[in-house]
Amino acid sequence: MKKQNSTKINNEETINRKTGLSPIQEKAIFSLLSGSKISDVAGQLSIDRSTIYLWQEKENFKAYYNYLKEKIKFETESTLMGLHKDAVQSISESLSSDSDSIRLKAAIWILEEIKSKVIESTNPLKMIKDKCTGSTFDMDFGVFFDQGKYDRLLKENNLRE
Repeated sequence: MKKQNSTKINNEETINRKTGLSPIQEKAIFSLLSGSKISDVAGQLSIDRSTIYLWQEKENFKAYYNYLKEKIKFETESTLMGLHKDAVQSISESLSSDSDSIRLKAAIWILEEIKSKVIESTNPLKMIKDKCTGSTFDMDFGVFFDQGKYDRLLKENNLRE
């Protein structure tokens, strides 16, 4: 199989000071995040696919990709959270459906969702104690407790003067 040569990018190209990336690298990231395949992105940008693979190994490329991915995830979750009333209404209406199958599926879905939810501690003292307790690799001690941190967190959380 013939090895492809990466595309040389003009060194005089403007580099974004925040990301350390060139505009073409940023365009590649936007295209990849929109679901385009590497070969399609390479074609759109008139570069070799191997160039994109090389970029994907660079920390600044990965970091900006991850930053935008996180931003997209947050925006999507925020939008979905805004639809919660409509979703609850739809599920509620499904429970009143004329179709036994739809009612059963809606009820099962609700029960599975409730069952799958993990409820963390509701005891702030236990949470603080857990935060101040750790383990060591020392066989003599095994577990340590940071009393100073514990007292400070109690005070910060208005649980002790």
